[in-house]
Amino acid sequence: MKNYLFSIVIALCFSQSTWAQSQFIFFDGSYEHLRMRAQSSQKPYFLYFYANYTTVAKRLNQQTFTDPSLIEYATNNYLGMKLDGESIIDEGADLAESYQVLYFPAIVIFTPEGKELERIYGFISPQELGEKLEQYANERGAPDVTLAEKAEMQTAKDKSRHLFKLDVKRLKKQGFGVQVGVFQNYRNAFLKLLEYEEEKFHRNVLVHVDESNPQAVQYKLIFGPFYSYDQADNYKKLIGNKEGLKGIVVDLSKLGEEEN
Repeated sequence: MKNYLFSIVIALCFSQSTWAQSQFIFFDGSYEHLRMRAQSSQKPYFLYFYANYTTVAKRLNQQTFTDPSLIEYATNNYLGMKLDGESIIDEGADLAESYQVLYFPAIVIFTPEGKELERIYGFISPQELGEKLEQYANERGAPDVTLAEKAEMQTAKDKSRHLFKLDVKRLKKQGFGVQVGVFQNYRNAFLKLLEYEEEKFHRNVLVHVDESNPQAVQYKLIFGPFYSYDQADNYKKLIGNKEGLKGIVVDLSKLGEEEN
C-alpha cells in the first residue's frame, strides 16, 4: 500500500512539473523589481503588452508562449513581464504610455540596464521570437532617457498642447463597435478622442461623421471595430467595469443609413 501511494505522489509531481513547463512564467512583481532583478542577474528582459479584446494576443498566449523551445530558452536567458496595456489599476497603461506603445499586442526587448533594443507589434511565431531574443541576448547599455525624464517630457507636452495632427483613414463600415459619445461640435469630439487615446490609452477609437441632418452634424465616438457582436459587448462590459464608461453596441454597417 505504501509503495502504491508513493507511486501516485511521483506521478503527481511529474505531472505538475510537466504542466509548469507548458507555458512561459512571467515575472510576478512590480516593474521596478523586474529592473532590479535584471541588473543584478545581468539578464535582458522584455515587456509583453496585451489587451483583452485582441485575438492576436490570444494567439501569442496559446501558440508562442507555450512553445517548449521558446520556454526553455527564454526562461534561462531572459526575464519577461506581461502587462495589460490598458489597465489603469496596475502599471500597464502607465508603462505603455511611457514607452509610447502604439497598439497591442507589443513585445519590447531591453538590455539588463534598461536600454530598448527592439519592439515587435502583432503576432510573432515562437521560432521568430526565439531568434530575436537570441540576437539581443548579449547586448548591454543603459537607456538614453529614463522613465522619469519621459514622464516630465509628457507633462510638458500636455501643458503646451494646442496643435494637433490627426492620422485620418476612411474605413469600411463593417463589424461592430461600442458607441461611447455623440457630439455636435467636432472640436469637442476630437478633444474627447485625444483624452481616450492619451489619458486612458485606447488605440481603437473611431469617429463616425453623421451628416444626415446638415443643420446638426453629429460626431459619434466608437470603440472598435470588432468582428462580432459578442466581442463588442464584452468590451463594453470591460470599459464599464474598469473605467465607468457607458456605451451601446452598434452595427457599423448600419451607421448613417439614413444619409443615403
